[in-house]
Amino acid sequence: MFAPREIIESDNEIQAKFDALNVEVVASGAPSDALAYPFGGKVYAASAAEQRTGSSAAILAWLDEDTIVLREPAEFDLDPGETFGYRPVMHQRIGSPYDEPVDAFWTRVYEVSAVPEAAIFPVTTPADGKKIRAYFNAGVLVVRPERGLLRRWESVFSTLYHDSTIVRMCGEDVYKRVFLHQAALAAAVLSTIGKDESRQFSERVNYPLFFHEQFESGENSIRSKTP
Repeated sequence: MFAPREIIESDNEIQAKFDALNVEVVASGAPSDALAYPFGGKVYAASAAEQRTGSSAAILAWLDEDTIVLREPAEFDLDPGETFGYRPVMHQRIGSPYDEPVDAFWTRVYEVSAVPEAAIFPVTTPADGKKIRAYFNAGVLVVRPERGLLRRWESVFSTLYHDSTIVRMCGEDVYKRVFLHQAALAAAVLSTIGKDESRQFSERVNYPLFFHEQFESGENSIRSKTP
């Protein structure tokens, strides 16, 4: 488990609790200016986890702390030739509509990250059914650590939040600031691997509990697709 150092140091029982579960607790950190972006710390922790994994594992699953696993996640077992497993973002938010011209924000993201236009492919958001340019939920990621995708994520994120144009846009739009880490993830993936190396997981993966609260039961409802 990776957690901010200040959280680990503020709770003396954390290490003991995880020792009992045979789980190693690793303190993670990030540059102070990266933490101006709400999920900046996650990017650096993911990069550290990938670097720490090295060649000791063929597959690394990076999961948010509130992930609940109800059955064996067999989908995480990537096929030969697959490098990245993902789910699309839940809502469009700052996502780029696939059937519209790329806006100024995403144009800049692609430019500074050297994303080839041919590498961009569409995904559909589960919650609002929008077709957008590849944009991935950062809560559940499965990678082959030797390919360095999570380390590339750190590099792209650092480049973006130091870019004056991106900084200005994030200052004008709170959603761009909140979700810059996911924009960086999309750019990192698209600038590193092709679609044929990616696996989109089924709706069983990263199914949020709020769907149960938001949608009524019924034959055609999202509730009927529960794991």
